[in-house]
Amino acid sequence: MVPAQAFCRANFFQESKIKGFMKMIIDKKNLENAKFDYFEANNTNLSISINLCNKIDLEIMFSNILKYVYRSDNNLISEIAEKTNNELEQSLFLKEALSKFYMDDHRGYPDIPKDHPFRLFLITTVDKTSLFEIVAESITMNFKDKNERSCS
Repeated sequence: MVPAQAFCRANFFQESKIKGFMKMIIDKKNLENAKFDYFEANNTNLSISINLCNKIDLEIMFSNILKYVYRSDNNLISEIAEKTNNELEQSLFLKEALSKFYMDDHRGYPDIPKDHPFRLFLITTVDKTSLFEIVAESITMNFKDKNERSCS
């Protein structure tokens, strides 16, 4: 029997794919029956727990968050993605977060650098609505094996 961490890492982290203007981090074929469990946030980090295969939890940590929104309509996850450059330019959510962070009090308007380190992430439900929108500097993912069984 393959340990769950080895199985899931091989299947989940093959390669990020571009789908339209979204960079897929984990797509729906790898998130079948995935359910949002809970989240915890403080001033700088956001941690999200997702149940996979009833035996494994996926812990996602977003570091240096500027802004996030959570909508609790549906807890069945279909995609975890990052918006790419073309879509970022049109994102009001990202612009608001960056404007607040880079506000220059002396000038009265934001001075947002073109090469800022922040990225826009989406966690989408099976009915194509956003469960989370997150503006953060980085993302890390860890699997927590509940009882050393594979996802298959």
